[in-house]
Amino acid sequence: MERRDKMIRKVKSGYKVVARSGRSMGTYPTKEKAKKRLAQVEMFKAMKKSEKLKKAKKQKKDGQLNATRLQHKQKDNRQYHSITVQRRVIFITQARQLFLLYVAL
Repeated sequence: MERRDKMIRKVKSGYKVVARSGRSMGTYPTKEKAKKRLAQVEMFKAMKKSEKLKKAKKQKKDGQLNATRLQHKQKDNRQYHSITVQRRVIFITQARQLFLLYVAL
């Protein structure tokens, strides 16, 4: 017995399509119509799964881009900090030289 056949149950009024959770997807007069509805349900589940996969891939790609941007930003910050420290050293050196000149006078 196929999995699909397990999801179609015979009831008084015809054939009932039932989800694994027990939720009824409708009652149909013939087994062929019930199978057609079950195929529709399966198709929509596959489409939803496909959309989720696409969304997950996009999020992964966006996450990688954000990580790359963060790395570049950190690199820029390090370079800026390095330049700032170099300027401070130059300024302190110049100030020290001026102080020594002033003291010498």
